[in-house]
Formats: sequence, C-alpha cells, structure tokens
Amino acid sequence: MRPMRKVSAIIVSMALAVGLSSCATAAPPVAPPVAPPPSAAPTPTPTASVVSMTPEESWDSFGEASRQSCREAYTGLVEEDVVGPNSGQLKIRLTFEQAGENSLAIVSPQGDADIALNYFEFYACEIQGYLVTLDDVQYDSMGDAIYPFETGLALEVTYNSADGTYSTIRQIEDGSIRRLDYTVTNGLFTRVANLDDGSETTLTYGEPDSDLTAIVNDAYAAYFSN
Repeated sequence: MRPMRKVSAIIVSMALAVGLSSCATAAPPVAPPVAPPPSAAPTPTPTASVVSMTPEESWDSFGEASRQSCREAYTGLVEEDVVGPNSGQLKIRLTFEQAGENSLAIVSPQGDADIALNYFEFYACEIQGYLVTLDDVQYDSMGDAIYPFETGLALEVTYNSADGTYSTIRQIEDGSIRRLDYTVTNGLFTRVANLDDGSETTLTYGEPDSDLTAIVNDAYAAYFSN
C-alpha cells in the first residue's frame, strides 16, 4: 500500500505544478505606463510691425495722401459726421457729370441744405486748399499742390506708428489752432477726428446716390432762385 500512496502523492504534486504553470502563463502581461503627451508649446502672439517715420517722411507721405484724396473727390464724395456736436451732418460733392460746377452742398443734421462754395471745406481737400495759399507752392503733373518739407511751416504733420494715423496741427490766421487726426486707407483719407470739437467724420468716395444728388440740386436751385 505504501508504494501506491507515494505514486498518488507524486501525481497530485505534478498536477498542482501544471495547474500553477498554466495560471502563470495565462495571466495577461502588465502594460507599461503611458507617458502623458507633451504639452503644446504656446502659440506666439503676432506682433504688429511698427513703422516709424522721420518728420520729412511723414510730411511727404501725408502730402501724397492729401493729393490722392482731393483728386478722388472729383469722382463724388460724402463726408458724414458720425460723432460730435453735428452728428448726422453731410457734406456732399457730386461729380462734374452730375452737376457741373454746382456740386458742393452741406446738409445739417436737421436736413436743411445749403451750398458750399469752396472745395477745401471738405476734409478730403482741406490740406490742398491750404497749400495753394503758400508762397513757392509747386504742382505735380496732375495739377495738385505739392510743397517740399521745411521746418517752421504753419502746418505740422506727425505719423503715429502705434495706430497708423497722421496728426496735424495748423496755425490759423486768426491765431487759433486746428488739430486733426487722419486715418488713411489705401492711400486716401477715410476718417478724420477733429480734436477741437470732438467730432469724427467718415469719408466715402464715389458717385452719391440719387437721393443725395437731388438734395444738392435742390439746394442750388433754391440758391439761384433768390
């Protein structure tokens, strides 16, 4: 009987060993820890390029914009006060084809219209109107006033590189000071801030619509009927 017990014990031991071996083989492998994804590098904030100008460069660049703006005004122009004491006021300039010489009118915020006698009453041509009064003024091939930079003029021009506008200070003959900030878009004056009265005016070039054309024509008809 003893040999039988010994054989049985051996068989049981072998069975346990096989079972343990099977369990060890069946256990799934432990996955290695996953490293966290690298944090994305912060996107750099784009910085606007800042262009500075010397006083002479500011004068020349602004002068070119003034010539282009006054020339473009012949295609028609509407200047509208959008901020300030005369908010809603319109200055209308028709094309020559629309009205001949009868082309300038100012419409009050209340809708009353009156003719304008001088093109330099419009911001688009104010600087040109000033330059033609200077001694030794020159003219370019298009007949627009041009004046070389020099210190001591009654008009000072500064370029603001922070916002791309031009600031002007002009001494008027009556002793007052006129201060204007000009926004230039595609070479043309498109917005003018008057620092003296707090107004801001938008400039829109091109032939005015039929309603505005009628306002100007009616203003001239009323003027010449008196």
